[in-house]
Amino acid sequence: MNGKKLSPKAGCPEKVFLWIQGGVMAVKSSVTEVQKAIKSASVFRKHPEMLEGFELLEQVNSGAWTLAKCWIFNDPAVELSRILKTEAVKLVYDSCSGTIGYEIYDHGKLVEHFNICEIFPGVEDEADDNAATAKDRRKLKNLCQLSVKTGSDRVTFESQLIKVTAKAITQEKKFIDQRFKKLGICLPSQPYGT
Repeated sequence: MNGKKLSPKAGCPEKVFLWIQGGVMAVKSSVTEVQKAIKSASVFRKHPEMLEGFELLEQVNSGAWTLAKCWIFNDPAVELSRILKTEAVKLVYDSCSGTIGYEIYDHGKLVEHFNICEIFPGVEDEADDNAATAKDRRKLKNLCQLSVKTGSDRVTFESQLIKVTAKAITQEKKFIDQRFKKLGICLPSQPYGT
């Protein structure tokens, strides 16, 4: 990259899903503050697995947000949001299961969840049970809660931040792109090193 920072446009272009293969997170804080929080927080010393697969994308200029690659599980988004008293957004993509989604945390509390999950024949009821269990576990007090089937996908949305229509969430990746634009998060359409 010759020392230049990549400055993508705000949003989540569809090509992001060709390279993230796992997760990418955005923390509304500077790179320096994120690095300091990781080094100083005892939770990361006690649970180093939270940082496995974590890589700051310092080459990407995402405005007020610091970007990092992370795994689908064991990521520090919740803790960084809590420690830095700010917002953190985690975007996940799993090509094997067909799952795409994001979660927004504010001061360590889940405030928005969006998920696209491919429905496989014979496991639809299980998907409903898992959604209900996840909802109870999060105890997210929703202002807006939607679940829609679109072809072979189930799209769920829960938010304390905004209200949307079922039609809006059926736009799936376009909805994510528009949501990230509104948040001011800029994700590159190609890997940062190319």
